Amino acid sequence: MWLQINFPVKHELQHISDLYTTLRTLRTHLPRPRKGIEPVLIPNTMADAATPPFSLTRPSQYDLSTYLGRVKQFYRLTDPRTLLATDTEFEQAKSWMDRFRAGDRPAGVSDGQLWRARQLVEATVHPDTGEKVFPLFRFSAFAVANLPICALLLYPTTNPLFIMGAQWVNQTYNVAINYANRNASSEMSMTTLAGAYSAAVASSCALALGTQAVTRRIFAGKPMTGATQAITRSLVPYIAVVGAGIVNLVCIRQKELFEGVTVFDGEGRELGKSVKAGEDAIFKCSIARALYVPKAPCNPPTHAREVSDPYQTNSPLTLLVSLLQPGSIRRWTIPLVMPPLIMAKLSQLSGLRGSPRLQTVTELGILGLMTLVFVPPALAVFPQRDSLPVDKTLSNPVVFSFKETLLLFFFLSLSLSLSLSLSLSLSLSLSLFLSAQADLSALEAHCRQKNMSALWLDVKLQHAALVETAGKLGYELHHAHHGTIMLYKWLRDGECLIPPFATHQVGVAGFCTNEKNEVLVIKERHSSVNGYKLPGGLADPGENIDAAALREVQEETGVQATFHSLLAFRQQHGMRFGISDLYFVCRCTAAEAVISHCPVEIAEAKWMSIDDYCLQTSHMNALIARAVQAELEGHNPISRACDIAQFELPSVVRRDLTYRLFLPDTAARHLQVDDPWHGQPHEKIERF
Repeated sequence: MWLQINFPVKHELQHISDLYTTLRTLRTHLPRPRKGIEPVLIPNTMADAATPPFSLTRPSQYDLSTYLGRVKQFYRLTDPRTLLATDTEFEQAKSWMDRFRAGDRPAGVSDGQLWRARQLVEATVHPDTGEKVFPLFRFSAFAVANLPICALLLYPTTNPLFIMGAQWVNQTYNVAINYANRNASSEMSMTTLAGAYSAAVASSCALALGTQAVTRRIFAGKPMTGATQAITRSLVPYIAVVGAGIVNLVCIRQKELFEGVTVFDGEGRELGKSVKAGEDAIFKCSIARALYVPKAPCNPPTHAREVSDPYQTNSPLTLLVSLLQPGSIRRWTIPLVMPPLIMAKLSQLSGLRGSPRLQTVTELGILGLMTLVFVPPALAVFPQRDSLPVDKTLSNPVVFSFKETLLLFFFLSLSLSLSLSLSLSLSLSLSLFLSAQADLSALEAHCRQKNMSALWLDVKLQHAALVETAGKLGYELHHAHHGTIMLYKWLRDGECLIPPFATHQVGVAGFCTNEKNEVLVIKERHSSVNGYKLPGGLADPGENIDAAALREVQEETGVQATFHSLLAFRQQHGMRFGISDLYFVCRCTAAEAVISHCPVEIAEAKWMSIDDYCLQTSHMNALIARAVQAELEGHNPISRACDIAQFELPSVVRRDLTYRLFLPDTAARHLQVDDPWHGQPHEKIERF
């Protein structure tokens, strides 16, 4: 009796010696056979190379950048042996995965065992819901479950009801698999599913019956040889199944054709959706459904080799051309087509000639073997994660999501920036900048050819050291804001037309009066001005002036007020950081007189007569206060002469936006709802 031990060749010699000593010791505890026991150490050169360190974040045990790696991955996903696993084996595999995910690697479990455990869990459990998928609807059951279906499809009959029934069974099973393995995070509506199901059944039946009718017409009055009959038997279900599969694919994924698919940068960050990428993905999926794969999967076809530009050799056009070249029929076979052709030869054998039942069993065996062996290499022809060249993406609309960046990068990438006109500038991410510095000249030439005016570079604060490199390449600083340094490079001759970053800040104050015509004033706790002032502060980004004034009054004094009008505004330059200041004074009326000031910012808040307030405030506020006092006391010849009214009007740039118009109240009285504004009628004029 021989005991064979595999060990990695990279282990040191003393480890081999220790292992040998251990085995010699173990020998004394084993039943001694007639010829004794001798350990035979056989180096396993594949032990370390074939099994990478286990990981739950790595997409696969194999290298998916190569055709052979993708073939192995699809063999792993469709392995029917996972269907034979017991509940105990599944629970153990799931326990290992849970422990590894929690940072507790199971002791004594090898990488190979962990990879097999992950294979079992992923083949059994739905990735979104975490629940077990019904065994017949798992991808690993594909070959087994399709045997009886293919037997129906290949059954030699001209009965249209039987043909339609077989196609109905096939498409029903396909829809059941699609539904059982659906993306639970983005549920498919039952309307979409029912439409795809109906279209697939109708198209498969129509194609099957139509192909059969055309075949009968072609061979009308002509005797059909065994080979001709076999080809006819194979082509009719093949055309029907492939056509229905493509129709089903387009119906289910039609949203990708119109809205696009999500695209990512090189670091896996989601950037938005590309319609062109969606079209490309569906086209390649259709090709993969139609072609089932080379007889020698270990020798991949020329178009499937990994190259830097997938559109040079790994493209649908190259694929179709290679299939039309001489000898392509010898390289490519189809599981649904080949069994009848093989059986046309095997049925001539004496053992099968007189036994229809044995012929059926043999054909199903061949069919199952071809499905099990040849489908995974077909699925591996195109990589699951693909990329698009620049021109392919730029020629189609791209919808962006606003996350860390607005941009699409590199192969998928280079898209239109939304910061300026959609046709004027192009933006780069940091990852593209790092990987393409040597090619920036070609990139700039490409942008000039596309009539773009500027290149933008978005640098996060943690990569600020790159600013110096960008400066040497001609980039200028535009602004730094919220952890981002924004650089740009003007590409056109002449003056740079990129607008500067924000040059103004907006301040507000609330001139709030009560029933006694007193004004609400505050004294700040930390201020260089020792006196009373109106409550106010800076408006928040995106905040309207009236809302900002009411918020400041409430935050500083606790008084709820109602906006009345805009009294005045001032402009002042040379403020903090060198920017200009716009200061708006809003008139508002207190809903209640009770004051509850903020103790952190405000030392005192109270109601004060307008006369007392005018004696100690600035010239501007004194002028405003006297104007309000004159109106309140009825001295103004025209009522409300001190007020500037506020109106909300539709934007002339974007019809889904509005803007605020401030106009003296005396002039606003003459505004009519149907007065034209830039050639467009008012949709809404609302007085605040």
